[in-house]
Amino acid sequence: MQNKFKAASLRTPNRSSPSFKNSDVYVQVSHFLRDRGIRGYGLYASRDYAIGDVIQEYTGKLVSLEECKKKRTHRNYFFEVRGKRKNVTHVIDGANTSYSGPARYVNSIRYEEEQALQNTKFVQHDKKIYLMAIRPIRRNEEMISYYGKHTEDIIQMS
Repeated sequence: MQNKFKAASLRTPNRSSPSFKNSDVYVQVSHFLRDRGIRGYGLYASRDYAIGDVIQEYTGKLVSLEECKKKRTHRNYFFEVRGKRKNVTHVIDGANTSYSGPARYVNSIRYEEEQALQNTKFVQHDKKIYLMAIRPIRRNEEMISYYGKHTEDIIQMS
């Protein structure tokens, strides 16, 4: 299992953009968001993934929880990283595409009735966050996850 995470970290680029593409994933206009009348980007599979495959590491600038609380914009790109006692050790801020990988483009379900759309989840391994397949994902399928119970407070969707 450890090797899956290390391999995903090695495959994850340090930068991303709305035109990013490699043999694992690519970014393009999101069908998931478009169906909700919103223009934005999504992350898509460049190849097939099986349940349990570790797809990408969620990368970005490492900041303290205090720095995170002071930030007023792009708050929906934060991931808390917790220690053994469940305390926040640091936060990964994936807002800036110069520091973040393509996992920042994964869109989130908001409601229980959308759970059937979810095909990935974010997991913590050691002090890093990873995107993992929770059901088979076909090539060219958009990756959809769940960012947590407070997602609806962070992502302002109509």
